[in-house]
Amino acid sequence: MRNTISRRSILKSGVIAGVLIPAGFRFNSALADVPALDPADPVAKALQYTTKSAKPDQTCANCIQYTQRSGATGSCNIFAGKTVASGGWCLSWVNKPAG
Repeated sequence: MRNTISRRSILKSGVIAGVLIPAGFRFNSALADVPALDPADPVAKALQYTTKSAKPDQTCANCIQYTQRSGATGSCNIFAGKTVASGGWCLSWVNKPAG
């Protein structure tokens, strides 16, 4: 019996590793602390982001772009890689449908 490694098994292993390794990186990065959005950030300034909304009925917490993360912060589809204040507001605010 010969112990040879086929080309097929090498390719199969490579595909499996290619799928699992990036998934592990995404999982670990999701657990890392995500920095808060600085209102002085150029995109935040352009969208007039503020950490405290002047409109009580319009906050990040009830915006369709917002996803609760923990406590008073969450992630926003507009400001990827940063957390925003749940009580914040920006020009991209869109009411989240109930339900």
